[in-house]
Amino acid sequence: MQAWADGEIAALAGALGEALPCGVVVVEGDATWIHLVAAVDDRSWVATRELGAPPPPRGAETCLGVGLTRWGRFATLQEIRFQGARDGRGWWVEEERLAGVSDRRLQHFVKAAQGVLRRARVPCLDAAFLAEPAGEGLPSLWELLFDRDPMVLRVGRWVGQKSSTREPSRNAAIG
Repeated sequence: MQAWADGEIAALAGALGEALPCGVVVVEGDATWIHLVAAVDDRSWVATRELGAPPPPRGAETCLGVGLTRWGRFATLQEIRFQGARDGRGWWVEEERLAGVSDRRLQHFVKAAQGVLRRARVPCLDAAFLAEPAGEGLPSLWELLFDRDPMVLRVGRWVGQKSSTREPSRNAAIG
C-alpha cells in the first residue's frame, strides 16, 4: 500500500504555502520535509543548500519543518534554524534541528500547519512521543519513521557556487 498518493505531497506543500506568509521548500530524504521558511524574501538557506538557489540576504532564518514519513500517513512538526555565510567561492550553511517547536513566533505556523494536516486527515505525531524507543533495545520512533539522524542535531555543509567545474561538498557534524 502506498502511503501518499501521487501529487498529494505537492498539494500539501501548496496548501501550506497558501495558508501562511512563507517560503516553501520540499526536501526528499528518509522522509519528505516541507520547510516553511518564516521570511518575506523567497530566497532561503535551505533552498541554497538543497537546490543550489541564490542565498538570502539575511544571515539566519527559522522555519517550521513538516515531516511526512514514507511508512504511513503521519506527520511531525519541528523547528529548524538555518545560518549561512560566505565562505570562499561558496557558502557555509548550518542547520540546527530542535525537538518540537520552542520559538513562540512560530505559533501561527504550527496552528495553520496542524489545520492543513487535519483537513488532509494526516495525524501529527508529537516530538515527545517520537523520542520514545520503539521497544527494548530498538531505536526511537523518530529514527524508524522520519530520520536515521537524531531528532536534535546541528550540521553544516559547504555549498559551492555554480560553475562549469564541480566542487566537492564538505559535510560536518557540529557539537
